[in-house]
Amino acid sequence: MAKKIKKKAIKKKNNKKFNKITLTDDIKRDIENFRLIDDEFFNACFKDNVKAVTHILRIIFDDENLEIINLKVQEDFTNFKGHSVTLDIIARNKVTNVIYNIEIQRSKYGDGASPERARYHVDIYDTHNLKKNRDFRSLPTTYVIFITEKDIFGRGLPIYKIQRYFEDNKEPFNDRSHIYYVNGDYKGNDDIGKLVHDLQCKKPEEFYFEELAEKVRFFKRTKEGKMEISDLLKKTADKYIRANKDKYIAKGEKLGKSSEWQMLF
Repeated sequence: MAKKIKKKAIKKKNNKKFNKITLTDDIKRDIENFRLIDDEFFNACFKDNVKAVTHILRIIFDDENLEIINLKVQEDFTNFKGHSVTLDIIARNKVTNVIYNIEIQRSKYGDGASPERARYHVDIYDTHNLKKNRDFRSLPTTYVIFITEKDIFGRGLPIYKIQRYFEDNKEPFNDRSHIYYVNGDYKGNDDIGKLVHDLQCKKPEEFYFEELAEKVRFFKRTKEGKMEISDLLKKTADKYIRANKDKYIAKGEKLGKSSEWQMLF
């Protein structure tokens, strides 16, 4: 049974790498408001964080022995037509070689968590990982897992599990591709409900799971962490603005430093 964690003492560290960053009140407020369900903060907190990703997957699959390797965050894939997609998290099961793709989506539906996008995620990974002259049966079992802020299907389930079936007898097609949607509106008192709580909670002191709170605490409760996340998100915002500058110029918007930060969120 998960228990809410106790606040731990934080050791202060000095890092000259971020000496030029000024933590303004606005930036401090933005950092305090970040949640794991926020895409960029999610990626920052789970980068190289095998322990946290393992914990999420253990809850989703109800498997305390699940172990992962080859964790990658923000992995880019491009198809032969030039259409690209960035997958939030890719990880491999240490024992079974099952592939997990975890995606955070805050939009109600749209393109972000649509069934078509889930289909594309499955296909793009398979296309890039079937080596020349390899049999199709060498493709790994895959799970595309969307963690959504809202219950996009409106049926109240903690997790929606999708796979292909024969229409006549409803037997599984067994192509070993699976799509899961974790319902961000779910409020149950089980571990899924507590996971959803932690993903949407702003204060690490109120988390149920220490595995998830640890990195959030670093970014929100230490000066080094605040500077690191500020620098990372500012660079992401700058990149986003440069990639979309024509759209904003067409709207007559000025690209000042403050707007660069705010547009990302």
